[in-house]
Amino acid sequence: MNVPGNRAPGALLWDRVRTTRKQIRRTLRRLAAPFEPGPEERLLAALHAAIAAGPAAAIDNRQLAAWAAQIDGMFFAGQLAAVERAVRLLLKVSPSLPYARSMCGVFDRLPPADGTQSPFVDDPKKDAQIVSRPGSDLVVVLFCGRGLRLGLPLPVMHRWIGKLPASLIYLRDFTSHAYLKGVPSFGPDKRSAIAELRRQIERLHGRRVCCYGNSGGVYAALHYGLELGAQAVLCMAGKTNRTREFSAFSPSEHRAARLQQEHPDVQLDARRLYEHAPNPPRVRIVYGDGNWSDRRHAEHMAALKCVTLRPIEDYAGHRAALELITRGEYQQLLDWLVAPS
Repeated sequence: MNVPGNRAPGALLWDRVRTTRKQIRRTLRRLAAPFEPGPEERLLAALHAAIAAGPAAAIDNRQLAAWAAQIDGMFFAGQLAAVERAVRLLLKVSPSLPYARSMCGVFDRLPPADGTQSPFVDDPKKDAQIVSRPGSDLVVVLFCGRGLRLGLPLPVMHRWIGKLPASLIYLRDFTSHAYLKGVPSFGPDKRSAIAELRRQIERLHGRRVCCYGNSGGVYAALHYGLELGAQAVLCMAGKTNRTREFSAFSPSEHRAARLQQEHPDVQLDARRLYEHAPNPPRVRIVYGDGNWSDRRHAEHMAALKCVTLRPIEDYAGHRAALELITRGEYQQLLDWLVAPS
């Protein structure tokens, strides 16, 4: 009799044969099964079907919103070729859909990936990513908003920003605390983050620093810009005053109260910070002139001599970078940001 662990060679060989047969059967079943399209293929098929059905077909607004949300998810994942196909089909399905028109406008103006951009592959799990531009003494620190992007996903924005004659530091705030808790990769708090940013700027041979903030990253760009001695700060439609009093009766009141409670020693009003700064950077704040909240936060800073406002006419949305890209005016702002003072 054979005991476990001391089996006869014939039994071991038979076990291997049975295992191989099972593997073959599983493979054959998998090959014989019908092809199951992934989310991208299903979306494109649905859009093609909607186009084929003609203008008389009733497309539910919720269905359009679901398609747009799925496209946006693909966009965030960096699937640019698939997104471009999808949004151009979506525009044919619904020519009046603002999302489809805007996204097609982005792809119409998207600079080619022709090697003039600094090499960069976005890792959405990282809160800090450094892109070196050898030979440049300029460093641009970019603060993503609460959507963890700069208005559009970083791989898209880098088509423009990566062409700048500057090294880049892309930052994300996974805590949604306006970077007041710093950047965990750079240390446990804001003071550590600023110290590490200074070290990284020195390592990149940076003699000039600029900051760029989008939406929820605007206050951080203003705040960190002062600390880093930035020469310029570009603000794309965000909050300049995070106090509870300024946010009273607005949707952001609860978040402002939380920030004020958890950071009692921080000046949450950027205007106060800049009023007392001996040599503040020049600041440009971009906002939709029809967006009450963004306009209010921009005009709060307007009295400062170092600040200029850039309202976007006939625009009530919040996605300022997207709107400027579709209008062909985005590059002008980047040129302003990196121009020597």
